[in-house]
Amino acid sequence: MIFFIFNLLIIYLLISLVTIKIISKKNLEILSVVLFLINSISLLLQLLNLLRFNVTINLFFFKWFNLYDISVNWMITFDRFNSILIIMVNFIVLLIIIYTLSYFNTDPFIFKFISFLILFGLFMLILISSSNLLLLLIGWEGVGLCSFLLINFWNSRISAIKAALKALVINRIGDIFLLIALMFIIFTYRTLDLNSLKLLIYYYPNICLELINMNLFSINIICSCLLIGVIGKSAQLILHTWLPDAMEGPTPISALIHAATMVTAGIILIIKTSFFFENSYKFLIFLIFIGSLTAFVASTIAIVQTDIKKIIAFSTCSQLGLMLLSCGLSGYSISCFHLFTHAVFKALLFLVSGVLIHFFINEQDFRKYGNFFFYIPFLYISLIIGSLALIGFPFFSGFFSKDLLLENIFQYILNLKEKNENLMFGNIDTIHGLFCFLFQNNY
Repeated sequence: MIFFIFNLLIIYLLISLVTIKIISKKNLEILSVVLFLINSISLLLQLLNLLRFNVTINLFFFKWFNLYDISVNWMITFDRFNSILIIMVNFIVLLIIIYTLSYFNTDPFIFKFISFLILFGLFMLILISSSNLLLLLIGWEGVGLCSFLLINFWNSRISAIKAALKALVINRIGDIFLLIALMFIIFTYRTLDLNSLKLLIYYYPNICLELINMNLFSINIICSCLLIGVIGKSAQLILHTWLPDAMEGPTPISALIHAATMVTAGIILIIKTSFFFENSYKFLIFLIFIGSLTAFVASTIAIVQTDIKKIIAFSTCSQLGLMLLSCGLSGYSISCFHLFTHAVFKALLFLVSGVLIHFFINEQDFRKYGNFFFYIPFLYISLIIGSLALIGFPFFSGFFSKDLLLENIFQYILNLKEKNENLMFGNIDTIHGLFCFLFQNNY
């Protein structure tokens, strides 16, 4: 996180030097990439050291505030889960910045765009490394704000303004319910620290609250609000409509927001607060239902699309549904693994689509892309590699994560058969067939 703050300050300083014509624009591009690359490599080496020794590091900055008996500290945590995601975000942001220098070569606001990119990455790192839910909320709201600014970057286009406003409003629904969840957590457990909440949930799983003359378990209220927040941010069914419209933004934003960062924030929240869902079995069933339904519906919608970026956007919805499904089966490590592999090959697909759109003079209808293998073979091969990883072709990255996901599903079904239980619809063989059908989709 400190590295992103450093990069942001340096780039703002360099932009001001360009404005007063002390250094040239070309030198600024080189300096920006070199500084970011040096910081990324140093961060990578430190996190790989941490992964090697399997330790957890808590960095305490300062005490934020005290309110009665509630104390909130500004503290970040580095463990295996956080380190993997930080490496992923840093790597994707670096590649997208390099890509942006060519993509926005003639745009006068290129460094404003890069500043927004790094600010976006900063908020994402705050969200990932937060040790308490209030700090997580800051990162959560920050990525939402930056996504609005970036989708709306070409603000002379009415469609981009409408898409940005739609994304902001729909995400606001999820944000409100996340805030309500935090209020109930404070009221019930008097803390927002994640490590403290794990212990409290373990010893006091069923605290009853009186609400509107009804006695309700606080954990059910918290899980339902968290789930709605995740559905809004991760573009799950019902609140998924903002994601395809967000394709109006520049292609590097599609690669950043819809592959590696913002839409995965909901999955990260589920993994970080998994102890709530593990103590409420019915909400794990909800996760399975919503995730599988989203995976099926989004992939079906993608079949009839003709806009190349919208096809990849609906594909992202589908893959996020699979991650949510994995969380519902308590396979949080598998979900994290698929999140990592998906970020890489989906960023590749978005960046390739951006080059194709430029090559065909802003044409996004993929039906008009025939025979381009002979003109740009490298791009064609890159598209094939990304597509094979997406469908889980053997020995590509998507194959390994999806194989583990399928194995987890079949193990879950076998366990239910042994217990002679039904999942949701009565006949377990029907559900078995449904899952097989879902995972045969190419999107």
